[in-house]
Amino acid sequence: MTTCTDYLRAQGYGHVYGHISDADVKAFRSIVKRMPQHFRMVELGSLHGASAVTFALLAREMGKTCEILCIDIVLTDAYALEIFKENTKDFDNIHYRAESFHSRFVYDDGTIDLYFDDASHEERPTYRQLMFWSNYATNIVVHDYHEAWSGNINAVDAFSAELGLHVEHFDGSSVVYMENIRGEG
Repeated sequence: MTTCTDYLRAQGYGHVYGHISDADVKAFRSIVKRMPQHFRMVELGSLHGASAVTFALLAREMGKTCEILCIDIVLTDAYALEIFKENTKDFDNIHYRAESFHSRFVYDDGTIDLYFDDASHEERPTYRQLMFWSNYATNIVVHDYHEAWSGNINAVDAFSAELGLHVEHFDGSSVVYMENIRGEG
């Protein structure tokens, strides 16, 4: 079910619907506070752009700047792409790539400050995505870490155990955060 958060409504973006909650926005705010003055992020699983718009607005609110690359197979659909473009049209710092989550990722743009995974929600693909992007990202966030998406739970738990990363949870939110030393070089 898609909804619009109170935050997006209050910022004049009541037309931007997604699968995030007000508790998720609170978690995002905590995460954006930790980012450098200018940060680069990749979001895998962008759908209509609600998360990207929220991150961009929170950065702006905090006097920060950011570049956000959104990757989603749904953006290969012309109608979905038009919704995404409409929702993100006010942000020249939000870019996109229409690409399958299961494809062989190609990324050579260097280190990113934040990787946000909200894609397949299946254990094996999510684990592979986390391992791939951990080579680039100094901070990792996963959405939908809850019992309805056990694949995300299993992938995050295996990934964090393998790399020895602490998983931070946020009250009322299915967002989890991991600081990743591996991606710092």
